[in-house]
Amino acid sequence: MTIRKTLKNDISDITAEQLEEIRKELFYSYQHRWHDHKGERTRFILKSRQIGTTYYFAWEALEDAIITGSNQIFLCSSNGECEIYLMYILQFAKQYFDIELKGDEIIELSNGALLIFWTPDSLTASHDGNVYINEPFWMTTFETINIIASGMAAKKIHRKTYFSSLSVENHPAYLIWNGEHYNRKNKGKDLVNIDHKIIKYGQVGLDNIWRNVVTVKDAIEQGSDLFDIASLRNEYSQAEFNRFFMCCFN
Repeated sequence: MTIRKTLKNDISDITAEQLEEIRKELFYSYQHRWHDHKGERTRFILKSRQIGTTYYFAWEALEDAIITGSNQIFLCSSNGECEIYLMYILQFAKQYFDIELKGDEIIELSNGALLIFWTPDSLTASHDGNVYINEPFWMTTFETINIIASGMAAKKIHRKTYFSSLSVENHPAYLIWNGEHYNRKNKGKDLVNIDHKIIKYGQVGLDNIWRNVVTVKDAIEQGSDLFDIASLRNEYSQAEFNRFFMCCFN
């Protein structure tokens, strides 16, 4: 009698159809839009606080790792952020597929895909894959992290995703968000021009970055029932509310 060897982190029985069915039930319209554009070379999402961005991208990375076998790399500004991603992924696997994934800084699935959770202190360029840069506007070493991230996602099969709430306009991440990084290199040519009415639903610029803004009001309009706008306005100053929930730099 042949005894089947149990694989570590065995995801071989999970189908694309199962993943799609769960995804359609879990997320709001703006998150489905992010999924519809996950094939973009680069995405940059400016977002309100607490609209489920980390939750969604934890799912997207797990789903893509299972289907394609590609590595998924999370670059976080703190250990706490890495632990949140890890927690979500472990919960998804256990709740929906009854699988207890094992691993800490790196989880290797049975198909060879790696789920990697790194902070700037542990960051190396030794792996390649799809890169998720969490809260770049709050990273103090963003320029260094961005160079390493670009190297990790250099192959044409890989992609890079930035998503962040706002900090300050003079942060180096702003140069990428507003297209200035591209424009400075392409003087005399057509320049990136962001239309904020269009990027509410997503827009690809001349720099091949797909940009999207999701304010708290956008989230509510697109299905979220998690917020009370009046309460938030009472708890924050107008400037804080505009910055943290309405994605306004000024």
